[in-house]
Amino acid sequence: MIHIIAKYLLPQNPVGFEMWNRRSACFFNRQAGSLRYFGQIQPDFAAIAKYCHAAVVACALSVIPSVVSGADTVLYGDAAFMPTSERVAGWWGENVSGRFPGAKGFPLEWDSRTGKNIIWVTDVEDWGHSSPVIAGDRMFFQSDGGDHIICLALDDGRVLWRRDMNLGYLRPNTTHHWKHGWNFTTPATDGRLVYAWWPKGAFTAYDFDGNTAWSITLPPHYENNALPCVNVVLAGNVIVLRHGTGHNRLEFPPRQPQMTTGYDITDGTKLWKNTTVRPASWNYQTLVPLKLGGEWVVIDWRGNVMRASDGELLAGPPEENMRGSHVAAVYGDKLVVSHTFSPSARSGLPRNARRFLNCRIIPGNPWRIEQVADPVVIRDFGDDGTTLFDGEYVYVCGERAVLAAYNFHTGRIVSPGGIEGMPLPKPDDMRSLGSVYSRILRAGDYLYAATMQGAHFILSTAPEIRVLAVNRTRIGTSDPGSYRDSTLSTPVFHGNRIFIRHSNLIFCIGDTEEEEHNRLFEQAAAAESADAYRPLLTSARLHVRYRAVQEMTAKLGDDAADELFALFKAEDPHMRRLAIRHARTLQGENSIAVFTGGLKEPDPLIRRTSLALLGEMRATAGTADIVACLKDADESIQAAAVRALGMIGGEHAVKALVEYIADADENMEALVIDALSFMPDRNSSVLAAYTTRATGRAKACLFHAIAQRSDAGDWKKAAGEALRDADTGVRIAALGIFQASGTINDLGLLLKALETDINDEFAAALESTMTAILASSGDHEGYTRVLLDGLEDAAPHVRRSVIRALGPAGGAAARTAVDRAWNDSRPEIRAAALDAFAAWPSTDILDRLFAIAGEPDRLDAAQRDILAGALLHMDDLHINADDDVRLRKISAAMSLTRSQDLRSNGLERLTDIPTVESLNIAGIYVDSTPAGMIAADAIIELAPAFTESHPQRALDALRALVREVRDRGYRNDAQKAIDEIEKKRTSFDDLMMDGLGL
Repeated sequence: MIHIIAKYLLPQNPVGFEMWNRRSACFFNRQAGSLRYFGQIQPDFAAIAKYCHAAVVACALSVIPSVVSGADTVLYGDAAFMPTSERVAGWWGENVSGRFPGAKGFPLEWDSRTGKNIIWVTDVEDWGHSSPVIAGDRMFFQSDGGDHIICLALDDGRVLWRRDMNLGYLRPNTTHHWKHGWNFTTPATDGRLVYAWWPKGAFTAYDFDGNTAWSITLPPHYENNALPCVNVVLAGNVIVLRHGTGHNRLEFPPRQPQMTTGYDITDGTKLWKNTTVRPASWNYQTLVPLKLGGEWVVIDWRGNVMRASDGELLAGPPEENMRGSHVAAVYGDKLVVSHTFSPSARSGLPRNARRFLNCRIIPGNPWRIEQVADPVVIRDFGDDGTTLFDGEYVYVCGERAVLAAYNFHTGRIVSPGGIEGMPLPKPDDMRSLGSVYSRILRAGDYLYAATMQGAHFILSTAPEIRVLAVNRTRIGTSDPGSYRDSTLSTPVFHGNRIFIRHSNLIFCIGDTEEEEHNRLFEQAAAAESADAYRPLLTSARLHVRYRAVQEMTAKLGDDAADELFALFKAEDPHMRRLAIRHARTLQGENSIAVFTGGLKEPDPLIRRTSLALLGEMRATAGTADIVACLKDADESIQAAAVRALGMIGGEHAVKALVEYIADADENMEALVIDALSFMPDRNSSVLAAYTTRATGRAKACLFHAIAQRSDAGDWKKAAGEALRDADTGVRIAALGIFQASGTINDLGLLLKALETDINDEFAAALESTMTAILASSGDHEGYTRVLLDGLEDAAPHVRRSVIRALGPAGGAAARTAVDRAWNDSRPEIRAAALDAFAAWPSTDILDRLFAIAGEPDRLDAAQRDILAGALLHMDDLHINADDDVRLRKISAAMSLTRSQDLRSNGLERLTDIPTVESLNIAGIYVDSTPAGMIAADAIIELAPAFTESHPQRALDALRALVREVRDRGYRNDAQKAIDEIEKKRTSFDDLMMDGLGL
């Protein structure tokens, strides 16, 4: 109906083929025969009625509101997506997220040399790296040369209009940035206007016909006096621009603040300016807009959160002194920021590494940012990197064409290469890939990355990242290394099209046989037969094959099992994984029969896959066949069978697993324990029966598994009886029940177990069980009382364990008992007292530890290490103590021990105490040992802080390091620090001489 209104009932537009109705916020495009509606403003149907018969308008009224109400539900990347003030279109996807969740059906392979899947190419004459922005059926971007903003038609790439700002008179007398030219910013649109920022000194808003809505003059920004301006950011009704106020290259870290400014979206009026946020390095990273807590905020790459309405800094970064540059990645209220750091030599990490902080933004009064998981360390792949977050996985890609990914919640790195990352492969016919400046994207179910030289990669998403296709956009050049013929901009995924800018060329990538493929899919869906999908599953087009798997499974369900199983043998590994992923959604007798038959396949991969699917389907009908796989010659098949039986459960499965343990190695034993622990609750009675039948290793495994189950507290009686078992392994396993669910009332039972004939292994397990009960109950007084009662008339081995277990309780009563133990004549009791002090929960024994450290002759080597560990533990508890107190603890600990681990631990703390004494202590321990390398790290990090206060001491420490350390990397770093200090001293001396007129 809308199509009819637009094409036949609207009057001719005498000015052009397209008419803009400002009141109704609609475009009526007669040439394309379509209406483009932007859901930001409610349509003025009275205005539309001027041009339409009343009856037709009545039909239109029933159609257009559905577009309005559904505007917020359309995923970004859909062809139907329309920008609004809430969901703008700009650089790097919706609201600077890197995500195009609505994109689908686009080709995965293309080649500009052969024309494969190239819909059109437009030469816009001027080079540049501003990224395309799409709204409706139009594309906008900026170009260098004449300071252009250009509008193209999406359907054929024709230039609809071009506007030249002619800002040459504002150009400063310096050269532009050598990579980007004068005009590399990306505009943004809210579906109403297009907002363009010109680095030479202007900001302009255009309507979609290229008319200037408003324009303001800004100070020019250029390389030699400011951080260059970056991409336009819209946050509600505010335009936020981020640039710098100057950068002194002699300063490290730079002390000049970055400037963030807010402008009214209606007319460009300046609303606020914030210069309080200081950068930690030179960077070009765009702000990220986010609506959270009912208001719009913008987040910079460090994690600073500023309110968009007034520029107020609401929350600071999760860590100070962050260095490096990756755009912050946001998903909902989850935030990922990163910085480069220098890991210690002991860590085994690369010296150029990046630390990723997984955080949550919590609105309120005050706002705050808190870390929700441990930091993740990955090699630093170069400046101008990408951190892309899809809610579960974090993807990292830097300019060196290396990609890595990790799970946000667990921190586990899932990409090939671990912390070293996965290099993007260089095709044989390319001299080099070039750097990666275009940002990586997630479009639908795929990742996209591109290099400067025009190689475009399509990859599968985590957890199994693989390169699926490598494509081209470059069309020959006499200067292949030039930035004027390269891909630095970030593409746009729009429905089933990809729009890529390669310098002066704009490519539209799409399926050139789309109509034929859609016809075949319609026929297959109508036939409701797996046979009808078979030609599509073997298509030469990669995206067609993948689409066929998805649509066949959705249409046929259980009847698709045979075809999916056949794809388990496909040559394309991603096709296999896609088939397996969709097979997991199946349920039914046919699927169970197909996958049970797969257990007889000669290919181990297919057998493992079939086992995993049967387990996930809880296929009790296949239990007997799965049990038979426990005898397979391939251990990976045995492991898969163990996991499947654990998911299915039942007496047959429990019996098979208990019998299997007898001959299993340690790795398989751990798998069996996991399988038993995750069995459904209906298996509890079966497990209980086998704890009485099983013996030895099998019985221990059962108790280990039960301790991990949610109903572990119901098994205390059985565990208490098992504490008297002749097998130590069973007794230790039974303690796991009390660790998981024990209370203060269970301590008496554990003390009685201490009185039996025990070995050191069981004693240590008992002690850790008692302290676990203390931690879970929080009843320090009751815990201490029960243990002190157990000390009376106790045998020496019992006394030793009780003294050690008293340490974590602390308190005056425990202190008296442990002090008495330290003065005991028996060495083992004295050692137990030191162990207790090493686990003490407060610093009230610090003077006692210093007194013991003052009598080193009374300590053997093991006791010295225990005492050193206790002193460092006190430092952990007292991290905010005076520097002198902290240094006393650290120095005493390192002088006591020869342990490399303990010395390294102490030396790592020195970088938190920026005093000359820290520098002196570190200098004592510099040598070729791992701890010595950490001492070198400490000196390199500490010395620059004393450039003004103790420059000679800093230089002496660094020069000694250059002389004494053999590692070339450390020597180079030390020499760089020496050069930097001497340069600053020279600058300072010159300044003083000028001030004195000398």
